Amino acid sequence: MMRMIALLFAIALMAPTARADTLGDCNAAIAADDKVAAGKAAEVILGYAPGRYTRSAEILTCLSFAKGEPYAFDETTFKFRPASVIANEAEKRAAAAAERLREYEDAQRQIRIAEEAARQAERDEKARREAKRAAVTVRLIDACTELYRTHPDETITNKLCFDVFLQIGLPE
Repeated sequence: MMRMIALLFAIALMAPTARADTLGDCNAAIAADDKVAAGKAAEVILGYAPGRYTRSAEILTCLSFAKGEPYAFDETTFKFRPASVIANEAEKRAAAAAERLREYEDAQRQIRIAEEAARQAERDEKARREAKRAAVTVRLIDACTELYRTHPDETITNKLCFDVFLQIGLPE
């Protein structure tokens, strides 16, 4: 068990040295314009676990030279990737976000339309009730007035006609 811990500790201590050696190999390959050797170093670098890179500019130079296209560190995946891929994915995310925003705005617009339609329906229903009430009131006034002409005493004692005449006065 102690040997295993010691071995893991030794590997952890050697990792920065191995990275530095790989970068040194890649820098030498760049200086010699050797894409094959730079490609081998780049594959090793791409296999590094995500972490803190103090020499990321050198890593990007190595990867860009070896792969023949600009590389960048992708903050979303925490990996070194082709800059064009990162940009394309960022554009896709931006387009998806814009689409979600459009959908949200459309939904909000539909909600406002539905709310206004409900308010209009309430206003229409109130107007219908008022129109019915007015029609009944006019008919009641006509009936009470007609009844008053033929039977004034009975009409005054009728509760509905009494209330009507209190509001509008006695017919002439």
